[in-house]
Amino acid sequence: MRAAVSKASVALLLLAAAAAWSRPAAAQPAAPPMGPSESKSYGGPNIAVLVTGLLALGVGYFPALAISSSSTNQADGKLGVPVLGPWLDLGARNPCGPGSVSCKVEPGNIALVAIDGAIQTWGLFATVASFFVSSKSVPKSAFRVLPSQVGVGGYGVTAVGTF
Repeated sequence: MRAAVSKASVALLLLAAAAAWSRPAAAQPAAPPMGPSESKSYGGPNIAVLVTGLLALGVGYFPALAISSSSTNQADGKLGVPVLGPWLDLGARNPCGPGSVSCKVEPGNIALVAIDGAIQTWGLFATVASFFVSSKSVPKSAFRVLPSQVGVGGYGVTAVGTF
């Protein structure tokens, strides 16, 4: 019995020692930042992209709105909806032929509506993107090729640049 007690006590002692020496696993520490830490604050939308997007939206939408209010084609009434209107119009157009628009004219109308839809969609995309695009200018690279002296009596070319 004494051997059983001693084996049990040795096992408990080993278990306690293992628990005391072990420590919980920790995640790897994060690498320190490479450069000086800078906090970036939101500087507002990129004005050039915002103005371009709104201008494209207006150029595409206002003619479509005028056609929407004056056209006798029922599908053209959907052009009054900004951005989605041209695509809804294309889906709702009646086939050309007798009692409808001439087949000589309709392919041009469809092309104009598709172009208008592309302009409005691009304008919306540019307007939304202006809030996510930095307005800081990209530094320009400088590159020069200059004549230079090589050795004692030779001449060559040196290229110098900043990128």
